[in-house]
Amino acid sequence: MNIKNSNPEVDFGELIKDDYLKLIESSLNSIAQFDFDELLNRMILLFIEKPDEADKVLLITDKFYIYKEIWKAILEKLYNEFLPHYHFEFDWEIEISPYTLTLCEITKSRRCENEFDIIRRLLKISDPQFDTDYHEILRKLGLDSLGLPDGVIGKIPAQLVPETRIDQLNLLFRLMTFPLLMDLQFFM
Repeated sequence: MNIKNSNPEVDFGELIKDDYLKLIESSLNSIAQFDFDELLNRMILLFIEKPDEADKVLLITDKFYIYKEIWKAILEKLYNEFLPHYHFEFDWEIEISPYTLTLCEITKSRRCENEFDIIRRLLKISDPQFDTDYHEILRKLGLDSLGLPDGVIGKIPAQLVPETRIDQLNLLFRLMTFPLLMDLQFFM
C-alpha cells in the first residue's frame, strides 16, 4: 500500500520518516505525565524554520493544521510499515474520547493563555467578545475548515460543555493538543 500525502506543498512523510517512532514515544510520554497542553506546540516547532516567531503569527488553528498533517504522515508510515495490506483512510478531526475528556477534566484549571493572547492580538478582540462574538471568532479561526464550526458543541456530551464561551474554547484548544490516540491504539 503506497499512501501519498494530500498536501502537495510539504511532504510531511519525508519530514518524519526517520523520527516517527520518537515522535510517538515523546507524545505518549507527555500524555502519561499529564504534560499534554503544549504537545501540539512542541511538535510543530520541530518542523518550523523560525520557531521563535511561530507564536507571534500562527493561530491555534494554523498550528493544528500542521499538527494534523504531521500525525497523518505518522499514521501513514505506521500503516505502510506494519499493516501494508490494510486499507487506511485518514479522517481525524480532533481527539475526543472518554480518556482525553477525563484528562482535561482532571487538569481543567490549566488555561491556554498563550493561544488566547495570540487570538486577542491578531483578531484585535477583548475577553468580553469571546462571549458576544463567539461564532464570528470561530469563523475567523477557521474552525469550520477543521470540521469544528461550533467548537466543542455537538462533539462532546452536553453536560460536559463548559458554561462560558472562553472555557469552551479552552477545552477545544486543549483537546486539539492530543494526538489521534484512537488510531494509534492499533499499534500499541
